[in-house]
Amino acid sequence: MNRREALKQAALLTGVAVSGSLASAVLQGCKAEHIPNYEPSFFTKAQMKEIAAMAETILPKTEDSPGAIEVGVPEFIDLIADKTLKAEDKEKTKESMAALIQAAEEANGKAFSKLSAEEQLAYLSKVDEEAKKAGGQSPYLQLKQQVIAGYYTSEAVGTQVLAYDPIPGQWIGCTDLAENGGKNWAYNR
Repeated sequence: MNRREALKQAALLTGVAVSGSLASAVLQGCKAEHIPNYEPSFFTKAQMKEIAAMAETILPKTEDSPGAIEVGVPEFIDLIADKTLKAEDKEKTKESMAALIQAAEEANGKAFSKLSAEEQLAYLSKVDEEAKKAGGQSPYLQLKQQVIAGYYTSEAVGTQVLAYDPIPGQWIGCTDLAENGGKNWAYNR
């Protein structure tokens, strides 16, 4: 999947337009990459713990695919906020993420990261439905877009989840997915 396709997927799956800063970051080559012992440059460590838990709930590890944390989506979110946002947007982003994290804690009586996987999924499903009904941009939908864009621009997903051929051969138009192990093809980057 190429960068433009990842942005289209993020917009389609969230139902709202992708923000300019996210589009700019992805098109400039920002991609998710897991960084061991990562030190956040924009969000606090406590916020990163909550962002990581939400990202993993949105795109969890499965038998066939890595999860958001494994491919570095939390690091991606922190880095694009730090490196690509304008000064006035940085403050809004910090406030909206803090509000999202606080709302989760108030609704559940404890931090999102301390909830069971079932409670996390139930809460984010409810927030997702409310955000879609309200229309427009919400802190949750912005986070979800960043998670999706980061996930689908990661090398791990491009090479392990999607079919990937770095040196394409002949063009074969309509083909049965079963012939390719049931996987869609990743677009060359």
